[in-house]
Amino acid sequence: MRLSAVAAMTFLATSGVVEAANVVCWGAGPGGNYGQANVPSDLSNAIQITSGDWHTVALFADGRVACWGDSAFGALNVPANLGNVVEISGGNNHTMARLISGAVVCWGFNGAGACSVPADLGPVVRVSAGGQHSVALQADGVVRCWGANNDGQTNVPAKLPACLSIAGGDDFTLVLQQDGVVRGWGYNNAGQVTIPADLGGVVQIGAGRYFSAARRSDGSVRVWGDNGSGQANVPATLGAVREISCGSDHVVAIKADGSVVAWGSDAYGQSSVPSGLGPVLQIAAGRAHTAVLRLADTSCRADISADGTVNGVDLAEVLTRWGVCQ
Repeated sequence: MRLSAVAAMTFLATSGVVEAANVVCWGAGPGGNYGQANVPSDLSNAIQITSGDWHTVALFADGRVACWGDSAFGALNVPANLGNVVEISGGNNHTMARLISGAVVCWGFNGAGACSVPADLGPVVRVSAGGQHSVALQADGVVRCWGANNDGQTNVPAKLPACLSIAGGDDFTLVLQQDGVVRGWGYNNAGQVTIPADLGGVVQIGAGRYFSAARRSDGSVRVWGDNGSGQANVPATLGAVREISCGSDHVVAIKADGSVVAWGSDAYGQSSVPSGLGPVLQIAAGRAHTAVLRLADTSCRADISADGTVNGVDLAEVLTRWGVCQ
């Protein structure tokens, strides 16, 4: 369901800012905080984040993965020896990971088969986790879906043209074809897979619970489908953005200057963007929380781990990296 920000991940992995990035989360869950916004202390090497319903996942520069939040259905049970991960995507209660080899690994709730990766899946270049289904884009442009199919969300249309991007919603799937056309299938209770006729110039797509979103080449944002929480009411003053992420009932965007704007449901504070975030590199909206990967405050130069404190963790960073800079 939560958009995988591959472009942001690539930027982080190649720009030299990996060591100066950290994760900030806000929001909660019904009846209290499930811990999805309680960020672990050592995430200074994170290069990508994704949010599920009640859990958050971070990908590190060395290909490791860390999860925190609600442990129900095994959402936090990262497979032993998992490594060489290059992309992650969180669904309701499961997570998808794409390996450098193009293989896919999933963990968490598998009641509908979302974690049962097809044996004949080809090399994959994109993954997107829906509510209880999984979506993968193969290197040949073919879209594959598996898991829950109660509303036809895994019924990939016959003769679907080659695609560039994918997004899994709660019970529906969106794709951006190589010809620029956006297609959708599955649950359509609010018109989320009824693509606006005048939609064009799309460079990024996102899927929430019952709504869809697109970012166009000029930086403008279009949202359609359910608007029960105002998630389809794009702020008039938003301006151009460089990334969007859809939660269940809210949308988060990064503007050109790195600032973050959120709209839609704020029932648990998920759209109340904290002040003083500084430049943000990537965003990940969950059901009732939001996570961002931001540039750390480097004003305290001894805080090597960028956790806001100078302590033994920083010394460990020095000792374990002793030697000539590469």
